[in-house]
Amino acid sequence: MELQEQEPGQDPTPRIRCSDGCDPGALSTDSSHCLGRIWQGLQHYRALLGSELFAGRSRAPDLEDALAQLSHLLQRPGEGDAELWRPTLEPSLIWARGIIQHRTLRQLQAFSAVIARVFAHGATLR
Repeated sequence: MELQEQEPGQDPTPRIRCSDGCDPGALSTDSSHCLGRIWQGLQHYRALLGSELFAGRSRAPDLEDALAQLSHLLQRPGEGDAELWRPTLEPSLIWARGIIQHRTLRQLQAFSAVIARVFAHGATLR
């Protein structure tokens, strides 16, 4: 996963940006912005996995449960789980469902690798 600034109008796939404060120096002073971005990314992938994009495919309930549990742990006090946005697959793209599923899972894998590094560094701070 690349650390880059997202330009308006680009792919809305969540990315950890340099300005998100997920670097070791920023994490040691204030991790709230970084954890908020991670929570947003988890919500995005939860919505995709529960959408019609993955309908009909053998579901990955363990993966969906893990994302839900992690989202719940990162949730700020007083915030409830917001209604998840459920993307729809345009009829003209049904032929590409497998390609889009594969790309989505690869992006989730890359996002997970980045947040694993953030959590590993956070664990060394405690």
